[in-house]
Parts: sequence; C-alpha cells; structure tokens
Amino acid sequence: MIIRGSVVCENIDINNIYKSYYVDSTEADQFATGNGNSVKDLIDAAGGDEITLVFPHSSDNSQTTYTFSTSGTIPNTTHIVLEKGAILNGTTTLTINGGVGAEHWQIFGSGITPDFSGNDKIGAVSPFWFYGGDLGAKINEAWSAGCTNIKLPQGEFSYNTTIAVPSNTEVYYLSGGGMSNSSNAGTTLNFTATDSSNGIEIVNPSGKARGVLKDFRLTGNSNAGNGIKLDNVSRLSKLENLMVQDFTKGDKAGILIESSYSDGFTNIFSIIDCSVKNCDIGLFADAANIFSVWGGTLQGNNKYNLSLRDCRGVSFHGTTIQGCDSSSIGTRIVAKNRSVEALSFIGCWFEEDLSEDVIYCQNTDGYDTKMSFRDCRLAGTVSSVNDTSVIKCTDSASNGADVLFSNCYLKSDSTGSGTASIWQTSANTRIWDEFNTTSSYDTDFAGAGTHIKPSGVIVN
Repeated sequence: MIIRGSVVCENIDINNIYKSYYVDSTEADQFATGNGNSVKDLIDAAGGDEITLVFPHSSDNSQTTYTFSTSGTIPNTTHIVLEKGAILNGTTTLTINGGVGAEHWQIFGSGITPDFSGNDKIGAVSPFWFYGGDLGAKINEAWSAGCTNIKLPQGEFSYNTTIAVPSNTEVYYLSGGGMSNSSNAGTTLNFTATDSSNGIEIVNPSGKARGVLKDFRLTGNSNAGNGIKLDNVSRLSKLENLMVQDFTKGDKAGILIESSYSDGFTNIFSIIDCSVKNCDIGLFADAANIFSVWGGTLQGNNKYNLSLRDCRGVSFHGTTIQGCDSSSIGTRIVAKNRSVEALSFIGCWFEEDLSEDVIYCQNTDGYDTKMSFRDCRLAGTVSSVNDTSVIKCTDSASNGADVLFSNCYLKSDSTGSGTASIWQTSANTRIWDEFNTTSSYDTDFAGAGTHIKPSGVIVN
C-alpha cells in the first residue's frame, strides 16, 4: 500500500508500505542531524523521492514520544504513519505538507504546534489526533492548525467546549458517521455545557466562510444556548442530514441563523434533510437573506417550530412543520426592522394541535410581509376557548401583508368554544386565494383585510 494523501487510515500494514523507513524515537531532536534515523536524516537521505516514515510505538509505556525541538517541515513527498501510542511532541512548530496515516487516536502532544495550512494533500483528519480536553477543544485545535476537513467516527461523544470555526476561516467541513438510528450506529455529539454557550458556532464578520456540517446528531440541555449558531455564513454553505434536539433553554433555538442585513444579501446557503425537535424554538432566522430549506422536519418544539424575523429571499421545499407545544404558535413570521420579502413555502406540511394559530404573521412599525404558499397542507385544531386560524396577520396603521395560497389544502378546526377560521387578517392585509381546498372551519375569512379569489389568474 502506498500512502499518497492524508486520510484517517485503518488496518495499516506497515510491512507493505512502499519505501518505508522507521524513525528512531531515541533521537534527541527529530529535526536535527542524528544517527541516521531521525526525521531530518531520513528526509535528507531520500533526496526528494517519495517516502513513508513510520513512527512505531516501541516502548512498554502507554506512549512513545518523538521529540521535535527545532522547527521544520515534513515535505509533501514524505508521508507519515503513526502506530497507536506514537506521539509527536516538543516545543516548536511542526509543519506537515505530506500525508498522515493514523486511526482515531492521539498523535500530537501538548507542547507541539502542528501546522497543516500549506498542505495540498490533506484529506479528512480526525480530531482525536490532537491534544486537548474534550472533543470540542480537539476540533477547535484542528481548525486552528489549518485543517479544513474534519471527520468524526461513529459513536457517542460528550463535550462542553463550543465547537467554533475561527472567524478568519473561509473553508470548513465537519462530518460524522450519520445520524444514529436502528440501522446505523451514527455519530452523536452531546453538548453538556450549562452556561448558555452554543453547541456549534460559526461567526464570520467578513461573510467569507463557506462549508458543510453533515451527518451527525447534536443534543443539548435546558441550560445550554443554541444548538447551532450561524452568523453571516455565506458562499453556498450547507447543513445536511443533521438532527438537533433538546436545546430547551428559553428563547434558544436548535438552529439560529443571524446576519447583518445592512451588508446586503449575504446568507446564500442551504439546509438539507435536517430535523430539529424538542428545542424551545426549532429554527430561528433573524435578518437572514437568501437561504433555502429542503426536506427535513421541525417538530415538537416548545415555543415555535419556526420563527422568521426580517428575512428576505427564504424558501422551504417539502419541509414538515408540526407538533409544536399546545400552548404556542406553530410558525411565527415578523417584520420588525424591515419588510419581509420573497418568502415562499413549496410542498410543505403544516400540522398543529394548538391553542393559538398555525401561522402568525406580525407586521410592525410600517413594514410589510410578502410571502406565498404553493402545494402545501396547512391544518390546525384547537380544543380551547381561543379563536384559531390557519394564518393570522396583524399590522399597524400603515402596513400589512400580501399572502398567496395556491393549490393548498387548509383546515382550521375548533373542538372547543373558540372560532376556527382559515384566514384572520387586519385591515391592510390581502389574501390571494387560488385553487385551494378548505375544510372544518367556522368562518372562512375573518377580519378587515381583503380576500381576493382570482378567476383563472395566477398571481405572482
């Protein structure tokens, strides 16, 4: 086998590695001239040829330490393989430009500073290679070392240090072994902090970060902050195949998306097949622009399943939004500091059994909301004395909402003494009603708004 790139290697057969040389752990300084088997000796002897250096664990102790006292570079023609227990340590910077072969075990000690920033062969690295406290600290150390592609093994891991992409990072990739279920052991990260810190945080004031969080489950508790916080993340970043749950501290979200809208349309990213459940708020987007949600579920959250404030250019495709706490609103849309524009739901399923409304749209301070629902199911049942609606819009004196429903099924059912209506709006709201099916309501349209039913006309 030839090691030609940095990978998380498994089942390495050291005897079959092409041009392999064993490093001597007794050398006082691996980047100094030694007895012929220091790292420097072996690299110099290769004369630029491609070689593999093997660091064996050769002592009876738990670790065999290879000391680097002089700064140096392992070139891209030199690949290193480390047996479990072999540790690279020292008091200097170790630049690695070649491949690395190791499984999910520690290979760097506490004193050395590994640097992968110039490595053009690096593939997926394991955070367990790095020295640090918990898993969060190890991942942060890997990012600080210039690694951009971090792979988590299957298993369940607890940590209390926020996983934070450095603010100057432009590319990042963090993936696991899938969400755990009956057929897949998956990767589960249990965030145990109790100080309102976030489980994963990507804050990028420059708006340049782009990357992927993928294939793991993230759990929280009643004292932690948000599960995943994205601030000014752009450039076609995405969240994919994630489950976020149990971040139940008041007004905290499983996924929080923020942006400084004064910087323009910055958040160009996707959320694909992700689910958020049993959080105080499922997904909360505040002043975020141009992102899309594909599939996934927002289900069983406490305050809102979905909350959107001052957002523009946001779309949901085939997402299930249901089962919010019975005393709450399912989906809340607010125009507070600017108008909400180009908000669309396509092929989505809203199903709530509440004491409030399925969708509540609030326009304040002279701002408007423009949104559409196409090919969606929106159904709500209330068993209390409260009035309920599929959609309720409120506004101030000079603003309102334009809302299009096209080819949707709408149901508003009150099993108590409250009144069930499909649409409940205030004066400045216009509801465009096209080719929809409605059922189980006391009042089709309530309020002082305008109910428009075009005849054979598609309103865009």
